Amino acid sequence: LIARLGLDRINGLTRSLGLAETVIVSDVRSMIDGLARDAGFASWAELAATDWSDADPETIAATLERMRASRTVDATQATRTTPREATRLLRAIWLDEAAPAAACAQVRSLMAKQLTRHRIARGFGDEAQVSAKSGSFGGAIRNEIGVVELPGAGRYAVAVFTRAHALY
Repeated sequence: LIARLGLDRINGLTRSLGLAETVIVSDVRSMIDGLARDAGFASWAELAATDWSDADPETIAATLERMRASRTVDATQATRTTPREATRLLRAIWLDEAAPAAACAQVRSLMAKQLTRHRIARGFGDEAQVSAKSGSFGGAIRNEIGVVELPGAGRYAVAVFTRAHALY
């Protein structure tokens, strides 16, 4: 989307939706390459290929600390949003306010088909319909947003943003 639409257009849309704290600054490839360099690796491939099971705890802790200090996770410099704005965006998508109705319907359909949506889903019973999108970044950040629909009890937008204590 970034290559096709450009950052200015995408950020203009988020601002038009009242999402002032939601800012896209780069594509995912640039983010992961920057994270790897900031963590002390030559490339993302080198970081991803590291076998952490044999690493000493001090090395793991130092790497995780460098990842947490990376520009790619610094909310003043990186692509960012807040849980509140993420749920506001979900609300706009579910009410066909974020884009044309057909586009919002397509997003809802894709989110309903996501394979990785267990972070939110496990908090609700089997009767809950969960449409979600998870996102992890470098093993240090694990987030998920979604809409939980409970039979007879309504629909709820949920955002869970976490930081890992260990790399695995």
